[in-house]
Amino acid sequence: MTISGLYLASKSPRRRNILNQLMVDFEVLEINIDEDEIQDEGPQDYLDRIVKSKVRAAGNKILKEDLAIKPFLVADTVVSHKNKIFRKPTTKDHAQRMLKELSGTTHTVTTGIALGHISESKEIDFIQNHSHTVVEMKSLSENEIERYVSTEEPMDKAGGYGIQGLGASFVKGIGGCYFNVVGLPIQETCSLFDELNISYWSNKD
Repeated sequence: MTISGLYLASKSPRRRNILNQLMVDFEVLEINIDEDEIQDEGPQDYLDRIVKSKVRAAGNKILKEDLAIKPFLVADTVVSHKNKIFRKPTTKDHAQRMLKELSGTTHTVTTGIALGHISESKEIDFIQNHSHTVVEMKSLSENEIERYVSTEEPMDKAGGYGIQGLGASFVKGIGGCYFNVVGLPIQETCSLFDELNISYWSNKD
């Protein structure tokens, strides 16, 4: 049986745009979790833990609030360089420091995604996938960083830049999925949809 709708457990407008591009029927489910890092935790371990926490939070919210039972998509994106995690900047000064560190580097953007579902016995289960993209950033001047941060574009983006916005001017090249850097890798997401028979594209019944 094909499933026609799902929850997107994310506040990201970019993820909403990508699901709209895929013609997915969804509604936003807002969740909040603690995203602080654990000491000596590497980027992949951090990402796996956060994604699993989001699955639990979304599933429990559906059950606790007696919402309609349907699959739910969660995702988290991190930028990493030399095993250091660059999440969303918390202040403009933080964004400037972050961009100075990433300036002139080749770094990695990883998105972990999971598609959760609730069984008839009310158990929360999920399938997951991930995508890695290598990004080569040009060397940035102090003036470029200050001007960019003043636009406030960096403030809700992992690594402090948006490849789909003004930050595209900093990117010399990428190796891997562009949409992964935006926040939701399309091929890997559709692979999960296929596994649970979730409809996407208007002509997929």
